[in-house]
Parts: sequence; structure tokens; C-alpha cells
Amino acid sequence: MRTLDWDSRFFGLRIAQVDPPSAEQDVAEFLAAAREQYVDCLFCLVRADALAQQWLLESAGFVARDLRLEFHRSVSPIATDESGLRRWIPGDVDSLARTAATAFHATRYAADPHFPRDAVARLYETWLRNSCAGFADEVLVLGPPGAAQGFVTLHVDASRREARIGLIAVAGASRGSGAGRRLVEGAMAWVRRRDCHDLCVVTQGSNVAAQRLYQRCGFVTHSAKIWYHAWPAPAATTREDHP
Repeated sequence: MRTLDWDSRFFGLRIAQVDPPSAEQDVAEFLAAAREQYVDCLFCLVRADALAQQWLLESAGFVARDLRLEFHRSVSPIATDESGLRRWIPGDVDSLARTAATAFHATRYAADPHFPRDAVARLYETWLRNSCAGFADEVLVLGPPGAAQGFVTLHVDASRREARIGLIAVAGASRGSGAGRRLVEGAMAWVRRRDCHDLCVVTQGSNVAAQRLYQRCGFVTHSAKIWYHAWPAPAATTREDHP
């Protein structure tokens, strides 16, 4: 069981993640440990074809909150449309943060009623602001200053010559205009110039529009996993009794 420090600080909860179980005893042990350590929420990520592990989790009260789909594609030279894409500037941040706060309504946090709706919106707004502050290797913006149509954040693993999209979002008024494809193609061109061979991206099983976008851009499914959440009942004593 690993405590997730950033998540815990952001939500004001004690959040941890556990490995997929191999037996009922595994689940019982980490639920008991969670109660003893006053963990509010447990995450577990399981392969979509690991039916026995899913059964163990569900039998113990874990709830499936998201189908995590990862897509990959090679970024070998291809024709891409980079027109209108540019590097972010400080004047973009507030507008992009507002887009991030409203764009990610199909995530596992949004699907879990234990997480307040306003906190879920702030999570992605904060993620975007942190990305511009150095968390991401690059943030590309579509559209001129003051009229951004969307953004994409990028992270590079130089040792593996691979990059990934962290966040990608299109402003409400620009959805359905082809802006998403231009952002993805711009990301591929940027990654290729950094001598990376592959680009990956993750989306939700419920986000069919995003899946279709990545498929149209030549991505193929790499993995399918399920996020489970559990909220263990508190121990008989309170946190004040055991700080």
C-alpha cells in the first residue's frame, strides 16, 4: 500500500494505492491496514482481462470507476497540420485553466461521488497550471493569444525515446471544428523533432469521442485496465485518538 501524497494533499483526504490482489487474504489485509492507518480512499488498477482479481476486489466492496485505455503510435515522418499551434505564454494560463476545469467530466474522479465536483474541476485546472510551471516538458496551444481553442501537454522519456500526452482539451466553442486533430498532429510533430519514436495517450472507456480521435490519427490500443476505488470504513477510534 503506497500513500499518494499529492492526491492526499489536494483533496484533503488520505489516499493510497494497492497492487492487484491474488487471493482473498490480500484484500482483507490491505483493507485492515487502510483502516488502521486511517486511509480514506484506496485505488487499485487491474487489467481488464484479470477477471479473478476484479471479482476479489468487487467482493470486498471496491467499485469500478473507470476503464483506462492507453493508445500508442509511431511518430515516423508523416504529413501533419501544425498551423496555428504555438508554445504557451503566461497570458494564456487563466484561459487554458478555465478550459481544463470544464473539459474532464468523464474521469474516474468525476465518476466517484465521494469526490466533490468543485474539487474535481480544480484538480484539472491545477494540473494545467502546474504543467505550464514546469511539470510538463511542453504545453502547446492552438489559436492566437486571447483566443485559444485548446491545448495539449507533453512529457518526454528520453531514455526510452518515448513521449506521452498528459492533458489535451478543446475549448467548448471550438469542439467539433477539427481542433482536437490539429492538437494531436501538432503533438506528434513536436515529439518527432525531439528524436522520440513513439507517442502514447490515455483516455477513458466512456470517452468515445477521444477514442475516435486517436484512432483517426493512427493510434492503436496498447492496454485496457480498470480503476477500482474503495472507501474503507473508519476504525473504531478516531484520528484524534491516534494522530
